[in-house]
Amino acid sequence: MHKPSGILAGIASLGLVATCGSGGGGGGGSIPLDELPPRLAQALCTAYQNCYGPIFELFLGGTDCVAVTEQRIRNGTFPMLAGEIALGMVAYD
Repeated sequence: MHKPSGILAGIASLGLVATCGSGGGGGGGSIPLDELPPRLAQALCTAYQNCYGPIFELFLGGTDCVAVTEQRIRNGTFPMLAGEIALGMVAYD
């Protein structure tokens, strides 16, 4: 089995939440695959905000971080990951 590096890099970046001092702990438990993009987008945007503070709003240019980030996840390697999970090539639980 192999795992697409783009999604894994995104998931690994969730560590930014702890690194940048969010103080929040993970909720634990499984996330259904169809809920992964919005939840990952929310976590990433929270991490970006925690790391960059108010200046992060300048990078957004008035757009919604979660909506844009979720769309990028869905347009990236996520469909490939979902397909490989469906084929049994990648384990997801």
